[in-house]
Amino acid sequence: MKDFMCGYCGTLNCKTLKGKNSCQCNNLIRGYNLSCNKIAREFIRRYYTYDDGSYQDFDWVNVGGVCCIGDYYWGLDDMLDSIRYNYTEKELLQYYDYRLEAYTNKETVINMKNYLSINL
Repeated sequence: MKDFMCGYCGTLNCKTLKGKNSCQCNNLIRGYNLSCNKIAREFIRRYYTYDDGSYQDFDWVNVGGVCCIGDYYWGLDDMLDSIRYNYTEKELLQYYDYRLEAYTNKETVINMKNYLSINL
C-alpha cells in the first residue's frame, strides 16, 4: 500500500481514514466549524438584528478566532462572553470602544467580563 498524508490532520497513513477523503479528523474540524458558526449566528441574532427581523451577514477572518460583522470585528471569546453573561447592546459597544482605543494606544486590553465589572 502506498503511503499517504491525511489532508485534514497531516498524519502519514492516518489510521482514522474512513473513506477516500474523510477521516475522524475531518469530522472534528467540521464539528468545530459548525459550532463556531452557531455561536456567531446566536451573537448576531442578539446584537445585529435589523428592525425588519433580518440579520447582519458575517465572515470569519479565521474560524474560531476573529469574525467580521458589518464594520465590527469580534473575537470568539467576546462573542461567548456576551452570550454567557447576557450583556446589553450598550455594554457590548462600550467594551468595543474601550478595546479599540486601547489597541490604538498600544495599551494592554482586559477581557469583557473584567472591564464591565469595573466600569459599570
